[in-house]
Amino acid sequence: MKDRAQAPTAVPDPACPPWVLREYGVIADGERGALVDPEGGIVWLCAPRWHSDAVFSAMIGGAEHFTVAPADDWHVWGGAYEEGTLIWVNRWVSADSVIECRDALAMPARPDRLVLLRRIHVVEGAARLRLELDARPRFGARRMRDPRLEGDVWTAAAEGLRMRLRGARHASWDPETGLRRRVPAGQG
Repeated sequence: MKDRAQAPTAVPDPACPPWVLREYGVIADGERGALVDPEGGIVWLCAPRWHSDAVFSAMIGGAEHFTVAPADDWHVWGGAYEEGTLIWVNRWVSADSVIECRDALAMPARPDRLVLLRRIHVVEGAARLRLELDARPRFGARRMRDPRLEGDVWTAAAEGLRMRLRGARHASWDPETGLRRRVPAGQG
């Protein structure tokens, strides 16, 4: 059974329901930090600095998040840091597969550039994955504009922030919900 906290005033996005605080991972680079939930969502991130407005705020009821996770139901979740690092590793076990996702903010950090690294690895079996990227500057008040796909790199911008995502060339952009992609078992 999943242990979920209740948000007192905000109605959470069903894609990123709140969890008890101890189940989130924290990744940081010295200039900013992010929270990763057990379902593979980056649900809190301020950019470009710690004290800037959030671009992902699903943790407090916003719709903004960046999720890379299993598309199918999973039965067991676990997360831990790689020893001596701030690299967070989510691990999901289902009836058919074992999946890991390594998350980190790249070092050395620069005040004007954030590099979020996410690497998903199917350890065992074949798994279907989902990718959802909905970045909205100013705590969701603005949407990313002018999405463009060049090769395998998506770009978009808003409020002085620019976003690049590499490795999701088969994703589609929806102006209301951002990038979406379901990856069938055995494909990248």
